[in-house]
Amino acid sequence: MKKTFLLFAFVLIAFFSYSQTAEEYFNRGNSKAQLLDLNGAIVDMTKAIELDSTNPNAYFTRGAAKCQLKDYRDAIVDLSKAILLNPNDNDAYYFRGLSKLKIEDYFAALLDFNKAIEINQKDDLAYFNRGNA
Repeated sequence: MKKTFLLFAFVLIAFFSYSQTAEEYFNRGNSKAQLLDLNGAIVDMTKAIELDSTNPNAYFTRGAAKCQLKDYRDAIVDLSKAILLNPNDNDAYYFRGLSKLKIEDYFAALLDFNKAIEINQKDDLAYFNRGNA
C-alpha cells in the first residue's frame, strides 16, 4: 500500500511539475493562427507573453489575430508593443495601420502605412491601404 501511494505521489508530482515553455505556447499559437483558430491563437500568445514578455512576434501574432477579429483597439496595443520591441517589423506597422484605419484614425493609419512602406517598398497592401487612409 505504501509503495502504491509513493508511486501515485511521484506520478502526480511529475504531472504537475511539467509546464509548457513560452516557445511551446508561441509555436502552438502560430499553428492555431495558421488554421484560423484566432481565439485559440490569442489564448496561447497571451500565455507565451506571460512567460516571456520580450518576444515581439508573440505580440505581433496576438495583435494581428485581434485585428482579424475586429478588436481594433486591443490590436493596436499589442502591435504597438511589437513595434517597440522590433521597430523594423513592417507587418506590425501594416496591421496597426489597418486597425487605425478601421477605427477611422486616418492620419495615424497613414503614418503607419508610410512606415511599413519605408521598411519594405514592395508591400503592395501597405500602398493600397495608404490610398484608403
